Amino acid sequence: QRILLALIVLMSIYSSIQYFRWTFTAGKVDFDHVADWEARFAPVKEVLPVQRGAVGYISDWDVPGASFDPSDQDAEYILTQYTFSPLVLVRGTDHEWIIGSLSPQAYKLWLETRVGKYDDIKFKGNVYLFHKKP
Repeated sequence: QRILLALIVLMSIYSSIQYFRWTFTAGKVDFDHVADWEARFAPVKEVLPVQRGAVGYISDWDVPGASFDPSDQDAEYILTQYTFSPLVLVRGTDHEWIIGSLSPQAYKLWLETRVGKYDDIKFKGNVYLFHKKP
């Protein structure tokens, strides 16, 4: 019984120390995801001739056959919309200018299945700007 009691006390102390260490570092942010996302799309904003209004937006879930995580796609759409504000990002390709956040696999599939002619501008980080030709 004493061994069991000593083991419980030691585990409680260890757990308390771990919890204390966690609470001490819980408020620290080592990485700013929003700033990183804005930096990722900054080159597109510089090139995009549209400053107000709406542009298209496509990501992996817009490409038939591409694999994606729905929760990631929602978060990416929201972050991209925030980044391009006051522009409005409309999902799909019904606009002259289209911003793409596509994995290499999704980009390759999109090239095979897209209808119409586009100029593609590739940026780092799997970011694309498409211009629909008339």
